[in-house]
Parts: sequence; structure tokens; C-alpha cells
Amino acid sequence: MSRDAFRCALCGFAFDPAANAACHQCPLIKNCPMVCCPACGHSTIDPARSKLGRLAQFLLAPKVRAESPSHPGQDTPLCTPLLTLAQVPVGAAVRVVSLESGLGAKVLQLQAYGLAPGRLIRVVQQRPVTVVQADHTELALEADLAAGVLVEVAG
Repeated sequence: MSRDAFRCALCGFAFDPAANAACHQCPLIKNCPMVCCPACGHSTIDPARSKLGRLAQFLLAPKVRAESPSHPGQDTPLCTPLLTLAQVPVGAAVRVVSLESGLGAKVLQLQAYGLAPGRLIRVVQQRPVTVVQADHTELALEADLAAGVLVEVAG
């Protein structure tokens, strides 16, 4: 890949937008900021090719704030760490960031049950399998599936 992989917001598939052959047939390819996912066909703006896209990404990026240990009462910006579902403690509410492409055909099944990027879920149990609740649906995930779902702590 020529640069960092672009991750599809819909299916979570990571790919190199420069190597996407479908867009090379378009006459507007030279100045087009759009990227098409080869896995699901979803089109979105590539922030690396659009100034407006970079501005929107910066403004809409989730920001977690915490009290600075050196200056009590003063807020300091922190990065939100990404975890897998297997690492989340029981009872925590998290937001799905992506489903790893290594899960294969199971990605579509998990999305059909409500485990899709952007969705809020709650971890109900971790042993012997990971059980999560997405809306009114509870899903039991084996260790390999839980390790393939990237999440961030919901704020």
C-alpha cells in the first residue's frame, strides 16, 4: 500500500484508495476526492485528497477530555484508545469502530445483528464467551470474533 490504509466507514474493510481500479475508469479521477470501497461499494470522501474533508474530520473527531494530573481543575485533551471486545470490562458501554477484514463472511452476519460501525453496545459477560447487547439483541461471540471487533469507550 502506498500510504496508510483507508478504512471503509460502512464495512470496516481496509484498502489503499490509490489501488482501487474501479475509480480509474472515471474521467474525473484526477481531481475527485471520492473513494469507493472495493468490498461493499460504499463511496465516501478521502480526507487526504480534500481540504474540506480534512477540516470536517478534525471538527467531527470525538474528543475525550480529562482532568490534568499536574493542574487539577484544568482539562487536557486525551486520545481515545481502541480496544477489542475481548478487552472490554463487563458492564461497559462501547461504540463499534470497525470489524476486522479477517472475519470474512461473518462481518455481514454481525452487521445484520446490529454489530456495525458506529453502533453503541454494552458488554454483558466475558467468560466463557463474550456476550454483548446491541439494542434488544444479545449476541454471544467466540474469542476470535470478539478479538476482531474494534471498539472505543462511549462517552
